[in-house]
Amino acid sequence: MKKFLLSSIFLFSLAYGVIACTEGLPTDNWEEPVVPVDPAVTTLRGSFESKFVRYSKGQQHEAQTEEAKIVTLWKDTLWQNDRTHKQIVLWSGDKKYDDLTYEVSDLVSDANSISASNIRLRFPSYIKGDDQALDCGNYESRTTTLIADALSQVPVTTLTTQDPVKIWVTINTPADAVPGIYTGTIQVKSANEVKQKFNLELLVVDHQLPAVADWSFHLDLWQFPFQLTTLCRDNGENVVPFSDEYFAMMKPFYQLLADAGQKVITTYIKDGAFNSGQTMVKWSKNSSDEWIFDYTDFDKYVGKMMEWGINKQISCFSLAGWKTSVGYKDASGTDRTLELTIGTEEYNTVWSAFLTSFKTHLQEKGWFDKTVLYMDEIKEDGMKSIIALIKENDANWKIGLSGGNVDSGIENSLYDYSTILGYERQSDNAVSTFYTSCSQQYPNNYVTA
Repeated sequence: MKKFLLSSIFLFSLAYGVIACTEGLPTDNWEEPVVPVDPAVTTLRGSFESKFVRYSKGQQHEAQTEEAKIVTLWKDTLWQNDRTHKQIVLWSGDKKYDDLTYEVSDLVSDANSISASNIRLRFPSYIKGDDQALDCGNYESRTTTLIADALSQVPVTTLTTQDPVKIWVTINTPADAVPGIYTGTIQVKSANEVKQKFNLELLVVDHQLPAVADWSFHLDLWQFPFQLTTLCRDNGENVVPFSDEYFAMMKPFYQLLADAGQKVITTYIKDGAFNSGQTMVKWSKNSSDEWIFDYTDFDKYVGKMMEWGINKQISCFSLAGWKTSVGYKDASGTDRTLELTIGTEEYNTVWSAFLTSFKTHLQEKGWFDKTVLYMDEIKEDGMKSIIALIKENDANWKIGLSGGNVDSGIENSLYDYSTILGYERQSDNAVSTFYTSCSQQYPNNYVTA
């Protein structure tokens, strides 16, 4: 059955709105704006806001200057086993608050209720973004701003007159929720006094979203697990990739990703697939000049992803990454780089040795049928040569490509084909996907206000 997926090629730690820690998030080069103060506004105020609005630092809610636009009642329709989101904005016209707390009630419908534990408040942290979406060629003239984008579990307790507080509200409706109209409240307090109350009126209908494991929608947000090590640190040092500390810190990211329906594990099988020094398979040569491949990190990573619910596909980057060279250690343990050119006898010999070893390892782990050898924007001639090499090793290998402008013969040889959004494909692949990049202004994969 053909599957269609939304694929994004950039999944850093902040993608999909979760952050494990906020150390190092940029707050420099920002000056507090002068906010006009209405003398009549002497208390903390707030309003519900659309989940589609993303605020920059210091940006006001429109109701700060037009009180009629304040909305304190959220009415919505919920499916069972589904989730819905809303945003709240808080502001103060005349004073600073340092002790804000938040109280969420159960949702009640006659004799039935939904526990407050199903309602989560998260607080956007500021990250650097762009004032407007630009394409690749225009980023030299970019101007940046701080945008409330990354969601933190840590409650914001301080509200100033210069910068409103943003709150992201998520409701997870239980699968066994009885249909009906449920009401509840979210209260904002200071000095243990209610300063602002928000009312919820939510209709739960008799429709149920299937469990995530049963979704046929094929979601593939590429992961960059090495970059995640720079976000959170252990005693001031970056955590060691694939250590126990690494997995403990990264677990919330990937569990949320799995809960969104992610099907694919992104792995690196050679150094330089994206950046130098980043591979889950360690390459080396022994004293007899034979290739040795260490799959320890690969196995740890894939095993954890499967444990956390991402288990349908393993995408392996890449026989031809951003670099075609291979990094390895020689028999003395010295780091070496082997320059390779696609299509040459040396290239085919080296990669045939790897594919033979890798296939045996995958079969032993029971992962061969899930594995896709993935290429990223490879030129047509090179892709033809790589496909021939792979199929000569074993016709059962699955091949993936993100890119476009290749002939129908290449397209039809692919198991998973991810194209730039809007590209007219010529093939019908088992998994048909699309992605966005900076080559497009809209949709754009950079963070913009």
